[in-house]
Amino acid sequence: LRPITLSPFPVERVKELADKGVSFISVEMSNGQLLQDVQFAALRKEDTHLVNRMGGNLIELKHVLAKIYEIAGFEDENLDTSKRSEEKASPNIID
Repeated sequence: LRPITLSPFPVERVKELADKGVSFISVEMSNGQLLQDVQFAALRKEDTHLVNRMGGNLIELKHVLAKIYEIAGFEDENLDTSKRSEEKASPNIID
């Protein structure tokens, strides 16, 4: 789920996906305020995860991929996305 706007927040869509067992990753350049909205809408915290950076530090693709691998149960200590193009490395998971 990739909302275009956050107001109004897509509570019903998040609930619908959560009922299907979807895990959520909130990717934020903040301290995780949106994560709280997702947790509230999903009605559970165990399937909501945060990837964030603050202080002007940019989120890199490798950080998001590492979280996806962690959630999926993969163990890849050598996760190196520096040689991949973002287009090839990005999984097609946008709803």
